[in-house]
Amino acid sequence: FFNFLGVTIAGKLSAVHRTINDALRTFIIWAVEIFVYYGIGSERYGTAWTPHSWLQLMGFFLLIIGNLVNHKIIHLPCIDYAEEQQFVERAPHG
Repeated sequence: FFNFLGVTIAGKLSAVHRTINDALRTFIIWAVEIFVYYGIGSERYGTAWTPHSWLQLMGFFLLIIGNLVNHKIIHLPCIDYAEEQQFVERAPHG
């Protein structure tokens, strides 16, 4: 199911959207588990907030920010965003 969704996203939008969706998948599952534990009160299916959950949350944000910077959606002042040159293949003369 997930691969079908990824191919559909890449076909309708772009590969950048699919990459961001892949990165968000783990975060969404983790957030739903936290919600199930505290919002619904199910200790059997949910996940409790632990002392290291802050580190995991920062890791998710770092992953998302890294993807956005890599795909040039977010521009940081410390990175040179010079346009890449497009090489055009010429037909041989003669």
